[in-house]
Amino acid sequence: MLIAKPSIRFRYPSGWSSVYYIGQAQSLRRRLSGHLGWHDKARNNNRGIYSLFEPRHEYGAAFGQRYCFIKTWRGLKPKSLEDIVLAEFAKFYHAFPVANSAGAWKRIE
Repeated sequence: MLIAKPSIRFRYPSGWSSVYYIGQAQSLRRRLSGHLGWHDKARNNNRGIYSLFEPRHEYGAAFGQRYCFIKTWRGLKPKSLEDIVLAEFAKFYHAFPVANSAGAWKRIE
């Protein structure tokens, strides 16, 4: 999960949260390094050929770039855990995180 700095909260239909992106990775170190690097490029307006970065990078640049992770267990695949966490977030807040482009609609019942 990518999370804004403590003073920032995003309004969702059923409440406020500092979470702006939920994703998954096979290599957490590589994935976070990539995210934080792109956030820095966006924050420093080092856009090169890009006029816009992906929403998670624009949000990270504008609102901070903390993170937390949930380790999989008992053979659960990272993608399955991502679907579960996205679905639970959507059930609670009645929306997916603001920087996620796709959600786990199949997990919402």
